[in-house]
Amino acid sequence: IQECFTTIFNTLDSVFENAKAAQVHIPAFYTLWGFTLASDYPLLDANNPEIVDRLLSERIGESLKFYDGITHTNMFTLPKFIRQGISQETRINRDESPVFMV
Repeated sequence: IQECFTTIFNTLDSVFENAKAAQVHIPAFYTLWGFTLASDYPLLDANNPEIVDRLLSERIGESLKFYDGITHTNMFTLPKFIRQGISQETRINRDESPVFMV
């Protein structure tokens, strides 16, 4: 985690006004996979599943097999070791000083 996810998160967080880390189980990889959402606009509140469900209903109009408000909340509920890794990360990946991930 220290070689990839936390550095990527820290890099995006240094560029965009808003960044949030998420994780989800990817069956094809047989494991959890981390994602960073980053934007200069506010990101959707991960602690309000009702808003996610309302937006899905308005925009899609049908039930999805995987994603709903509770799933959204769970995706942004990171385990302690990831939260600690993000809070302790100091590296930012830059062209002039790349972070090599092995």
